Amino acid sequence: MNYSDSFKIDVAVLIAHLIASTIIIVILWLLVYKPFRTWFEKRHKFYEDKKAKSDAFLLSSEKLKKQATVDLQKTERMIRELLSNSSKEGEEIRRNILIQAEKESQELLKQSQRKGKKIQSEAQEEIKKSIVENALLLTEKILKQEISAKNQQKLIDEFIDNLNEQ
Repeated sequence: MNYSDSFKIDVAVLIAHLIASTIIIVILWLLVYKPFRTWFEKRHKFYEDKKAKSDAFLLSSEKLKKQATVDLQKTERMIRELLSNSSKEGEEIRRNILIQAEKESQELLKQSQRKGKKIQSEAQEEIKKSIVENALLLTEKILKQEISAKNQQKLIDEFIDNLNEQ
């Protein structure tokens, strides 16, 4: 008995099946597997490129974030310095204004004192003039009258009263 007879396998059919299966595998390989693999590799490359771009963008974003943080810190320092300088400048301006106001008030005080002295000297001149006029009037009266001791005392009292009134 032949080994192939026990299974009832026809060798020609077997070879035909093997050839047909090989042809189908080659056709499937060429028409399905190879295009699918090419498409899959393209998709894989596409996603790898996207991932690389995403990683590069993420890296760039991190660098920008770090730079923005550094810039923010610099800006905050500049703002603090500007505020400090502004406060110092404001204080300096305030001191200058106070010094200027003090000088102006001293000048006004001096002007007022000079004006007061001038008014005082004018008043003294006026009083001297009045005294001289009253003395002339008194002398005139004395000369017109005969002077007695009583009359003389009376004239002096009148003269003093006139001075007090003026």
